[in-house]
Amino acid sequence: MLTRLTLAATNPVEYSINGGSTYLPLPANGIIPAVGIDATVKVRVTGTPAAGTLANEPIGVRLGDTGPNDNSAATQNQIDDNPLQSSTEIYTRNITTDGLTPANEKEASATVSIPFGASIKPLAFATALKVASTINRNNPALINDDQITYDLGVRVANQDPSTPDLFQPAALEGTTIQLDGTPTSAILVSDAIPNGTKLQSVSTALPLNWRAVYTTAATASAPGSNPLALPWSTTAPTNLSTVTRVGFIYTAGSLAPGFEQTNLQFTVITDGTDTQIENMAQVFGETVGDATNEVVYDESGDQNPNNYTDLGAPPDATGTHYTPGTDTVSSTPLIWQY
Repeated sequence: MLTRLTLAATNPVEYSINGGSTYLPLPANGIIPAVGIDATVKVRVTGTPAAGTLANEPIGVRLGDTGPNDNSAATQNQIDDNPLQSSTEIYTRNITTDGLTPANEKEASATVSIPFGASIKPLAFATALKVASTINRNNPALINDDQITYDLGVRVANQDPSTPDLFQPAALEGTTIQLDGTPTSAILVSDAIPNGTKLQSVSTALPLNWRAVYTTAATASAPGSNPLALPWSTTAPTNLSTVTRVGFIYTAGSLAPGFEQTNLQFTVITDGTDTQIENMAQVFGETVGDATNEVVYDESGDQNPNNYTDLGAPPDATGTHYTPGTDTVSSTPLIWQY
């Protein structure tokens, strides 16, 4: 008898008469070779949890049918007479003594059950996307008129980068940010305005359900600042040069595995400072259904989600890791130098 278990297509039931060293498929007639007195027969059942099984629901197998089927002494070494050699029973067949009736044989049953724990944890795999889509140097003799348009985006992967899979890809939903003075759940893709530049414009032709947000907080572009705690506004300041970080938010629900969004564009202009132009974008959200509300976080710079390594290793055991004050919002890769 099976409880919330679907048998494997090949050799779902096997037995061993050598202590588990080797297993053989159970014959179609259910009869295994003779074993010695007090010998042990091990039975292995292979299957997968039935679709729709919830966490902590029991998954189990019962071998035999000897009431009360509760693993008590009353289920072991019983006279095979209730009923006589039913198709659901496990019972002996004495091959050395002729003339024994079924009532002289013995039967037993055993039940094994464990709670389903959903060992593969659902996790949203988010990748922060960023390219410099347009570079306009204008007057080559000047270093205060060069325009750089950045194209940000987010991808929600439908495959765990780990081998073997450690997590089950799940949808990405919002995390709490401070928006127009109110805590708001949003998926946030943001970027610090790099040193040596000023924000010049933000695209007004944004994809459906995406909005631009701005902050003028003095610490917004400092390493270790926390974009989730910054005061964001959906209203652009009159003087865009005061913006220290720009972002794009999605508040229309979750983004399913396989989703990708680009064309979240903003343009900066150099301010005449002879410096490196460097910055990295980030994406912030949470996994749908995660009771811990752990932040899903990724920095741009590669195609791996959740700051996975190039070898497919997650940042920690939970598959995502964000520590304000440690993770940077402006990083080291050189993009251009003027």
